[in-house]
Amino acid sequence: MAPTSPKKSGLSFSDRLLLRTAEGRVFDGLWIGVTNVGDHDSADILARVETALKVIRTYDPRRYHRLPQYLQRVWVRLQVPGNLGAYNSVLAACELDLRYVVRPDVQPADLASTVVHEATHARLDRFGYTEPIRARIEAACRDQERAFADRLPQPEGDKIREKLRSWEADKDHSWSDATFRNTYTAGIPEALRYMKIPKWLVPVIMMSREAVIWLRRLTRNVRGRRAA
Repeated sequence: MAPTSPKKSGLSFSDRLLLRTAEGRVFDGLWIGVTNVGDHDSADILARVETALKVIRTYDPRRYHRLPQYLQRVWVRLQVPGNLGAYNSVLAACELDLRYVVRPDVQPADLASTVVHEATHARLDRFGYTEPIRARIEAACRDQERAFADRLPQPEGDKIREKLRSWEADKDHSWSDATFRNTYTAGIPEALRYMKIPKWLVPVIMMSREAVIWLRRLTRNVRGRRAA
């Protein structure tokens, strides 16, 4: 089923094209879709996302019923820097990294916690995401993940709490614009290899400014967080 129209202007042509060609369906009024550049079955990817949403609906129904206030979409697509997820304000979308969704060690509760994190970004979007307040925004999103984890059965909740503790223990991480740019550039070769771009062509693309701009549009890097 085709996704609903973006609620805000400013969507690029490439994003419009990708959104129109994405495989998707509507679940509980929320569009879920995938732009699949890997070998995994798209139907299985959508089923994983749907199961993750059911986890929120089961263990945190109040939060679940508020989701449509902040999100219109959950879109699985490649995130160049390796973010687990990102919030796309133009599309009112929680974006989940394709590689993360298909990892065998990632359980529905893990995906659900990422949706909770990005939905918090959506709720706080009115404050912006400028460098001076970025760390506080991310801390608020982690707090909501932790509150969600406390509602889950112990094994699933413990896994999410441990992930959050490991992130908070990383004192060297920076939310600066420079860090975001560097992480994005560093993630391009791996993203290209995942897309099965020939190895010999990767350095050529890296040196091509136009190609990098194209890749950035193809796998939009919007407000998100680093990979675990």
